[in-house]
Amino acid sequence: MAVSTQVKFFYDILSPYAWLGFETLCRYQKPWDLDLQLKPMNLGFIMKESGNKPPGMNPSKASMLARDVKRASEMVGVPYKPVNDFAKTVFIRGSVPTLKDFDSLSNSLS
Repeated sequence: MAVSTQVKFFYDILSPYAWLGFETLCRYQKPWDLDLQLKPMNLGFIMKESGNKPPGMNPSKASMLARDVKRASEMVGVPYKPVNDFAKTVFIRGSVPTLKDFDSLSNSLS
């Protein structure tokens, strides 16, 4: 019997690329026999610690990101609709409260 391929998917819930990757991995989890392990993380923290800035802080990168996510969405066949107020969602609300909920849920299921 073949052993499943282990895939650890580290993702930030606010990343459009993470959404596309998550949906694609879930779609192919059974056909590809994947042992999919979801690992939520905070990309904003990593960017801050590395001195990097999110693409949304640079108008040229933000414009390219919007086009690229649309193209990638069509390529993998995953519908994607950007949030109405991206800046408010990312910079004010952020992902930390939801990540804490994920962590609590994960610990209660263990």
